[in-house]
Amino acid sequence: MKKTIKILTAAILAVSFGSLVHAQSATISANATVVSEIAVARVADLNFGTLVTGQIKTIFYDGSVFVSTGSALGSANRGEFTVAAAAGSDVRLSFNLPTNLAGPGASTLPIDFAWEDVSPFGSVTSNNVLVVGQEGDQTQIFNPPLGPISVYDSSFPTFEAIAGTNSVRVFIGAQVDATGVSAGSYTGTITLSATYN
Repeated sequence: MKKTIKILTAAILAVSFGSLVHAQSATISANATVVSEIAVARVADLNFGTLVTGQIKTIFYDGSVFVSTGSALGSANRGEFTVAAAAGSDVRLSFNLPTNLAGPGASTLPIDFAWEDVSPFGSVTSNNVLVVGQEGDQTQIFNPPLGPISVYDSSFPTFEAIAGTNSVRVFIGAQVDATGVSAGSYTGTITLSATYN
C-alpha cells in the first residue's frame, strides 16, 4: 500500500512539474496619445453696421459688403473665431446659428447664413459663408447650415493663427433683410463648437 502511494505521489509531482515546464507567456503594451485641449475663441463679432428699412445687406466671409439698394452705411465686418487643436487630428466644427436677430419689443430681423443670388441670365449662385484657414491661405469653404463639418478632411492643419499654437481662423458672413423691419438695434448669438472625433 505504501509503495502504491509513493508511486501515485511521484506521478502527481511529475505531472505538476511537466505543466510548469510547458508554461507560455506573452506581453502587450499599453499605449496612449495625449493631445492638447481644443480652444475656441472669439476674435470679432459679425457686424452689419447700419441698414435703411428695405435694404438687404450681405457680408461675405472675405469681409466684402453688398447692399441691395442705396449705400452701405456704417462700418461692417465679418465674424471671426480662432480654433486651436492638435495638428493632423480629426476636428469637427458645429454651429448654432440664429434665424432672426431680436430687436425692440417683438421685432425681428431675418438673418440667413446660406442664400442664393439669381443672375439676370437665370443662373443661381449659392453663397457659402464660412472659410477655415489662415488669412491668405483660405483653402476650405463650408456652408454651416449643412450641419457639423470635419476640418480639412479630418486632418487639422498646421497654422499659427494664435502665435505659439497650432490654430486656424474661422471667418463667417451672412445676409440680413430689413424689408418691413422696424427701426432699432438688433442682436443675436452665433456659437461655434469644436470637438475631437
